[in-house]
Amino acid sequence: MLKTIKNTFVLINKNLWLLFLFMTICYLGIVYFSILKASANSIAALLFGFLTLLLIAVAGIAGFFGTLRSTVEKVENPIKCFTKSVGEYFLSSVGILFIYSIISFLIFITVVVTGTKIIGMFSFSLDDLAKAFESVEALTAFQNNISEADLLKLSQWHLLYIAITSIVTFLFIHWIPEVFFKTKNPFVALYEALKKMFYNALKTFQLFLTVVVFNMIFSIIVAFLLLVPQLEIFVYFIYFYGLLFIVTLIFEFYNENFVSQPIMNAVEKVELDEGGEEQ
Repeated sequence: MLKTIKNTFVLINKNLWLLFLFMTICYLGIVYFSILKASANSIAALLFGFLTLLLIAVAGIAGFFGTLRSTVEKVENPIKCFTKSVGEYFLSSVGILFIYSIISFLIFITVVVTGTKIIGMFSFSLDDLAKAFESVEALTAFQNNISEADLLKLSQWHLLYIAITSIVTFLFIHWIPEVFFKTKNPFVALYEALKKMFYNALKTFQLFLTVVVFNMIFSIIVAFLLLVPQLEIFVYFIYFYGLLFIVTLIFEFYNENFVSQPIMNAVEKVELDEGGEEQ
């Protein structure tokens, strides 16, 4: 795992343009969404804007992950693969968004049902909670005004959400690389990714723990930088660098273990052993 981490840092630092490509795609979507919220004054305009935003997201997913795959495989001038990847993985990315939406909905339902039964609801409304995240000052005021019981419930709900999303992340951690390295059909890729996770559970768990650790490290760095308003520009840089590092780490792990030096899973080993015995 240490080799994979080292290779990931080297890969990103040698290809920092990946970071700016990633940030550009994200900001393009964010800016367009902000414009859509401010200017959409009819259902038709809202639907058209949402469709356009969806196309931006699909093109961004297809182009970026296709380019990242080429970078991990050390293809010459991988940036040239962006437009080709948009066309090649466009339908795959539509499927990814569709499946991701279903999974997110199921996670939401699971968290709400489990949390309501085990933890219970708050004395404040969800509208009050939404307003609390409008600014740092609003969040601070909200935390100072609610009871200790509600604070405890908030922490418990947060832990429940983290636990469920962590399980889902572990199960599907090989899914996106599977789509862009081997299986373009995202539905079949999901099945193949689950097989790889199951038959290589220990290595996958090592990858998952590494992702969790680095996510915590980058989150702590961002939290400290937020305490100094003058360093706000570095907050965004570190945040996106952390996201890029985690995604690249997952792709690098997949390339090292399932492409460059494929791990023989249990099923393949049994089939090979049976073939040898017959001979």
